[in-house]
Amino acid sequence: NVRFAYDDKQEVLKGIDFLLEMQVDAGGWPQVYPARGGYSDYVTFNDNAMVRVMSVLTMFKEKKYPFNSDLGDEKLSAKIDDALGRGLDYILKSQIKVNGEVTAWCAQHDPVMYERKEARSYEHPSISGSESVGIVQYLMSLPNPSTEVKAAIDGALKWFEEAKLAGTKYVS
Repeated sequence: NVRFAYDDKQEVLKGIDFLLEMQVDAGGWPQVYPARGGYSDYVTFNDNAMVRVMSVLTMFKEKKYPFNSDLGDEKLSAKIDDALGRGLDYILKSQIKVNGEVTAWCAQHDPVMYERKEARSYEHPSISGSESVGIVQYLMSLPNPSTEVKAAIDGALKWFEEAKLAGTKYVS
C-alpha cells in the first residue's frame, strides 16, 4: 500500500475534487477548466482527455495504485460513481450515428447537445478513429457492460472495420 502524508493526501483530494467540479452538466469533461470560450470548452475526447479523467476516477474509487490507500470516504465514492455514470451516459449519447447506425466519436463534442464540433482549423467535426480507439478500450474495460455499452462497442468496431485502409503503410 502507498502511504500518503497528510499534505499529499489533501493535494490528491483537491485534484479529485477538481476533476469532479470540471464535469459539465451533461456528463462530459472539457479540455480546459474554468471555461474560457472557444473549442476548449467542448467535451474533449481529443488526446484521450475524457477517458483519462474517467480512468483516474475509476482507479481512485477502486483504490488502485497509486491510490491504494485510505484517501476517500463513502461520500466521495458516491460522487465518483455519479460522475462516472454521467460520463458514460455522455459517451453513449455522443456516439455519432450515420444512416441510423452508431459509428464512433469526434475529437470534441458540444457540452450540451452532444454533436461533434470543430476545434483548430485542421480538426473538423468528423469521426475520429484515434480518439474512438481510447473510448472503445475504456468501454471494453467496464465490468458487466450494459446492452447499450455493448451496442456502442459493436457499432464502433464495425465502423473501424469499414473505415480501415488496407494495403497502405503510414510512414512518419
